[in-house]
Amino acid sequence: MSTHTLTQIIPMNADSFYAITETPEFDQFQVPYMGINSLELKEERDEGDVIFRKVCVKPKTSVPAILLKFSSGKSEVSYEDTQLKSKVKREILFKTNPPLLSENIFIEGTITVEPLDDNNCLKVQKINFRFTGPLQWFSSMIEANILSELKKTMETLPKVVLAYKKHLSDNNIPLPVFKPIALNPAPQNYNRNNIPSQPKSPILNNKEPVAQYVCKIN
Repeated sequence: MSTHTLTQIIPMNADSFYAITETPEFDQFQVPYMGINSLELKEERDEGDVIFRKVCVKPKTSVPAILLKFSSGKSEVSYEDTQLKSKVKREILFKTNPPLLSENIFIEGTITVEPLDDNNCLKVQKINFRFTGPLQWFSSMIEANILSELKKTMETLPKVVLAYKKHLSDNNIPLPVFKPIALNPAPQNYNRNNIPSQPKSPILNNKEPVAQYVCKIN
């Protein structure tokens, strides 16, 4: 298993950025900017301390060439993200179900939002990869392809956030603010049960990233 960390400075305060992150409104707003064909919310429900979400993403990119021989001619890409958005702290757990060979490719991790000042915050995304079977031989190439797309997304995010702030202002919509709830005395064990980790993939215990990309606004 390998772990990678991507960070990006966002031109919005931490509580407001976390409030809009992984919401239906912001999801749909960012589609034209993010190089994807569609982003569909499949399921969303309140589970007390967290919001459970499932989204289906169809990017404009095709299946990486290295995977075509496993795809039975399928070149379209769509993947499903399962997300647990905490209502207690600025943290989202995610698990990605890839479009191909989901029994051999395991992608999961965390997103956190850290305050910088009244107008900026830092998005930190930690991604864990694990490959089994024949894909172990191609793991570095697959990781590089996925990380390249994720890095592009992170670098585009400040532009999207600025456009979204203008959209809200133009429509006299106040900027939302995240207000954490009190921790349940008997907190749900949601990080293991609602997004079941695969064997030998302790995503929440690995705190030493193998590679780090820091994306800054010029």
